[in-house]
Amino acid sequence: MSDEQVKTFNIHQVKVSFAGFEVNGPWAEDDGIQFEFDGESWNEVVGMKGGVVRGHDQGGRHGNLTLSLLQGSPALKLLNAQHELDTDVNGSGAPAACIVRSVSEGLTVSAGQAYIKQRPNWTGGKGAKARDVVIRMPFVRIVFD
Repeated sequence: MSDEQVKTFNIHQVKVSFAGFEVNGPWAEDDGIQFEFDGESWNEVVGMKGGVVRGHDQGGRHGNLTLSLLQGSPALKLLNAQHELDTDVNGSGAPAACIVRSVSEGLTVSAGQAYIKQRPNWTGGKGAKARDVVIRMPFVRIVFD
């Protein structure tokens, strides 16, 4: 018998904090929370004689956090208010800290100057629809416990 334990991921053990308030769903059914980096951390350049040099690409330090919330989520009002504040502060903006903590994975993703890149589209119909809020996270820091 193996000593390894089955690992469990639970969306309810993922905590999202943006601009000082907790975003806690309700989440869309499939991908409630998604983080995607802009690019690779390294790129390769091949010289004329075939030598390879790798270069550090800053795109690997920036990314987008997409929160897929069901319509009616109280967090949508708070996120919209933060977006309005960010666009109305004399053009200087009001970026805020964003922290995503996955307790079951021992993972923390954070950025000190995050901002809402895209407000959610609106769709009506039968049942609750998902609203995707895209938060831009420049200079991301990732920590594993």
